Amino acid sequence: MLCPEMRISHVDVSRYHPSLNSIHHRIDFRSDRIARRLHQLGLRERKSVEGFRAYAPVKYVRHYVRGFIDGDGTIGTPKHPVVSIHCSCRSALTAITKMISRGARVSVKPPREIRKDFWRISWAGYDDLCRIYHWLYDGARHFLMRKKLRLQKLTVGVQ
Repeated sequence: MLCPEMRISHVDVSRYHPSLNSIHHRIDFRSDRIARRLHQLGLRERKSVEGFRAYAPVKYVRHYVRGFIDGDGTIGTPKHPVVSIHCSCRSALTAITKMISRGARVSVKPPREIRKDFWRISWAGYDDLCRIYHWLYDGARHFLMRKKLRLQKLTVGVQ
């Protein structure tokens, strides 16, 4: 055990995942105390449950949204220039829609149910994609390079 008093059993801070061609970060622990505190703060093990609360302090909002896009975002092709996020939790997508609208200054439609209990938010159009790209990546140091490059390709090749 790495930290007996907190019963932290495993820390994997940067592991290459070959099938995803990316690095992911993870911490596993067995501490009722930490779990209770994280739940009090609104964090959940999975974002697929309706109780999941999408929240980030204002100064971290773009990083939080970028993480959602890195994890659950779909970036289209120059032929179909769209960026979307899929999730089973409608309330989480509603919150993220507001974050994107305020931060990137774009209007995003409310989450749309694409099949039973599975929701999507999306945006398209050269101007919106450019605003979102710059809001997410200007000055950012941590992101999935393949997602950034794909969105960048849309912002230079769509006009």
